[in-house]
Amino acid sequence: IINNIERLSLRSVHLRITVEDNGIGMKEDFQKYIFEPFSREANSGTNKAEGTGLGMAITKNLVNMMGGTINLKSNLGQGSSFTVDLDFSLPDQEVDRKFWHDNGISRVLTVDNDESVCREICTDMEGTGVDVSYSTDGYTAVELASKAHEENADFNVILLDWKMPGIDGLETARRIREKVGDDTLILVLTAYDWTDIEDSARDAGINLFLPKPFFLSTFRKVLEDYTSQNDGQAEKTEEAYICSLSGMFFLAAEDNELNTELLKDLLAMEGARCDCAKNGEEALEMFKKSEPGRYDMILMDVQMPVMNGYEATKAIRACGHPDAESIPIIAMTANAFTRDVQEALESGMNTHVPKPIDLDNLKETVVRIKKQSK
Repeated sequence: IINNIERLSLRSVHLRITVEDNGIGMKEDFQKYIFEPFSREANSGTNKAEGTGLGMAITKNLVNMMGGTINLKSNLGQGSSFTVDLDFSLPDQEVDRKFWHDNGISRVLTVDNDESVCREICTDMEGTGVDVSYSTDGYTAVELASKAHEENADFNVILLDWKMPGIDGLETARRIREKVGDDTLILVLTAYDWTDIEDSARDAGINLFLPKPFFLSTFRKVLEDYTSQNDGQAEKTEEAYICSLSGMFFLAAEDNELNTELLKDLLAMEGARCDCAKNGEEALEMFKKSEPGRYDMILMDVQMPVMNGYEATKAIRACGHPDAESIPIIAMTANAFTRDVQEALESGMNTHVPKPIDLDNLKETVVRIKKQSK
């Protein structure tokens, strides 16, 4: 429950989120340890419930990374209440409005069979000066685009969900192109891996892909890159639209369970999947038994028991699997000295990312490796 949003100034807000339950609560002495890894209060009820006791530790870690606080109030038999407090900077609305105006974007149509997604996009676009309309099916979207074209009031940008009942995003785009021509920018908004449909999407008239969930900042970045590319201001590549890890499948080797859970959660937030190994030897066996093409990349911790990351990488490269020589392997290490980076490369790794894992840094690394492999 978001129960308080307080504007601190013209440039920041304070957000308070409270999550309450009317469950069994917890004893006062256990509350001191609730945010520690693997902490679970032992009683007849919790003993029957599944779980590792990592959830609250991960939550606190994420809140700390965002510069916030989390607090607990609980009484045995009376439920629990968790309160998260966060401060956020506000975007400069005048600058934001100028961006849309300068790029000639005054009307946007968003199409998704989930109306809540459409409404969220409308809310996110508030303050930009852009008029946002929405439709919950492809047929209506075609009618709206056609009518706008006839009235000489075309939508500048259309955001289409890919998988919809009736006609999907690709067919909707194809029909819209027949009605309005090539001037309207059409993006597919999807949480799925679009690699397999990229060619057919281009043929249908789709210009770009945008990952779900929708973020205004990502939308802007995609439009900025696309405009720069078309204007010849800079040489842009797939970063213009491949700006998430959505649809990717990783194999991760990490011996620290808390780090593993955090990594899985971060990847899941990006729409990516992950198989996890506890050490290098386990990662090697999982890779050897995997079907060709199952994994897109391997994230390899360096310091691990049984078999470290360097040894595991050398073994993977030499194991004879069809993907052994080509699969990108990224070292995850807290050591960023030149000799450590060199040792990672000599073992057969492609590059490294520092710990703790920063999601933006990981995404940039993935995009860079994809470019190098082409």
